[in-house]
Parts: sequence; structure tokens; C-alpha cells
Amino acid sequence: MGVPRYTGKELTKYLRTLAMEAESIADDGTPITRAEALARALWTKALGGKKRNRDGTESELLPEAWAIQLIYERLEGKVANAATDESGKITTAEKVSELSRNRINSLSTVATGTKKSLPPKIPKKEQDSGNP
Repeated sequence: MGVPRYTGKELTKYLRTLAMEAESIADDGTPITRAEALARALWTKALGGKKRNRDGTESELLPEAWAIQLIYERLEGKVANAATDESGKITTAEKVSELSRNRINSLSTVATGTKKSLPPKIPKKEQDSGNP
């Protein structure tokens, strides 16, 4: 029996479900979801601030560029990077791109009346008579 494999969509479905669970409760009694707690942690990474250590001292947290960029892109509505498919299969989008490229290339050769030109052949160098 094989190991169960999860697709990206299936994993995202479970992550969304878990994100809506309550993580804690605010002072006014409203629940704070895991998604909200994660967003607050992201803002803390982006803006920096102070962190209380276990021994009671405070340390300074510096702003982190990756968190600033992530928040900025989300607020501007930019699309997040798509996850890459690591299975090595050719995706449908890649197949369509390849077919389109081939069709355009064949139409361009028909329109110009030229055949696909191959790179010029390089003549072989003649060997010196002194070398075996």
C-alpha cells in the first residue's frame, strides 16, 4: 500500500480550516483565530519591536525585509508566487505554450516562404601530414 499523497489544493483546504480555529481570546471576549494570530506575528516581523525573554529581560527585534515585502504585495493585490510542481511532469500550461510556439514558428516559415534554416556546417580541419 502506497503512502498517501496530498495535493496542494487539499493541503490548502486543511490549512484554511485550521486557520479559522480559535487560538485565544481578546480582552473584550472576541476570539482570536489562528489566521489573525499569524497575521499579527507577520506584522511584528515586518515592523520590529520588543520581545520579552523568559528571564524577564527585553530584546529588540529588527524589521525583516521579507515580511515587509510580503505584506506590501498582499496589500497591493499582487499575486503570490505559485508553488512549483516537483513531480517533473510537463504541466498543461507548458504544453499549450510549446504547441503555440511551434504553430507560430511553422506559420512564420509559411508566410516568409523560407525553410527553417539550420546552423552552418563547420568544415573539418585538414590534419597536418606530420601528425599521425
